[in-house]
Amino acid sequence: MKKLSVLALTLVVAFAAIAATITARPTTVANSDVLNFLPDGQAVIVIDVQGVLRSNLFTIEKLKGLLDKAQGEVTKAGFNMSDINTAAISFAGTSFNDPTIVVTGNFNQAQLLARLREDSKVKVETVKYKGVDVHTATSVASATGKKNDPMALAFYDANTIVAGNPAGVRASIETRNGERPSITGNAKLMTGIAQNPAAPIRFALNVGPEMTKKLSSNQIPMPSFESVNLLFGFIEMSKGVDLNLTARNDTAENAKSIADQLNGLLGMVKGFLGANDDPKMAGIVAAIKSVTVANSDIDVKITASLPVEVLSQFIK
Repeated sequence: MKKLSVLALTLVVAFAAIAATITARPTTVANSDVLNFLPDGQAVIVIDVQGVLRSNLFTIEKLKGLLDKAQGEVTKAGFNMSDINTAAISFAGTSFNDPTIVVTGNFNQAQLLARLREDSKVKVETVKYKGVDVHTATSVASATGKKNDPMALAFYDANTIVAGNPAGVRASIETRNGERPSITGNAKLMTGIAQNPAAPIRFALNVGPEMTKKLSSNQIPMPSFESVNLLFGFIEMSKGVDLNLTARNDTAENAKSIADQLNGLLGMVKGFLGANDDPKMAGIVAAIKSVTVANSDIDVKITASLPVEVLSQFIK
């Protein structure tokens, strides 16, 4: 649990850092407009970067250190973390690799490209694709000479940039031109992402058999998730981390079955941890106690609330 919590919070900072390295200054582009630039896919994440940065999570020393490190990397490119607005991310395949990212802000294209070309370990090539300059950066490890996967960038205007692997950037350009479906046309994902527009982090992903199989475990008596076809939710960060996750099922009966089994498992864990008086476990015990599971029609809703006081006990 400790490792998972640290990983989740690190990812929040990482997403902000990725966005910050390629954009600056808030923009007036709406979230819905940003999503119009993303090709249809299996999952989508929308991050209000400033909403994340306003969180008091960064009063925790380790997280503040992560943020300072990210700001240091961003400064090398001539930008500030405080200048970012929104990052929207889509994943084309079920493996959730190679995301396509659209970031809004106010950036200096010439400055960014100049900084990239100054790095002797990075080769930048520019090719026009459907009227848009696509800049592909490939890094070469100095010790081995092995090339890493290339990253591409395309500047749509003074406030919008798309990044990802070359195929993803080209797909975004085609989506922007109306040549392929946007993720905004995916009714399932958009229903999920619209649940709480004000949340700093929102997400939705289609669930298939290959994913539900990975959720099964021989060591833990987990319920079968084969009836789940959509996961969506949001993360609030005003007083710590409040997670709201919904698993949408094919029938209400299956939703109830999953909720009952999860509550049984949660009760066992809470009972076990409740008997543990180790002060080092206090944060984990409080985190587990905050978890609730309930079913409503075809949905299983899972919530957890982790105040900064609790998080600081096991993020050190």
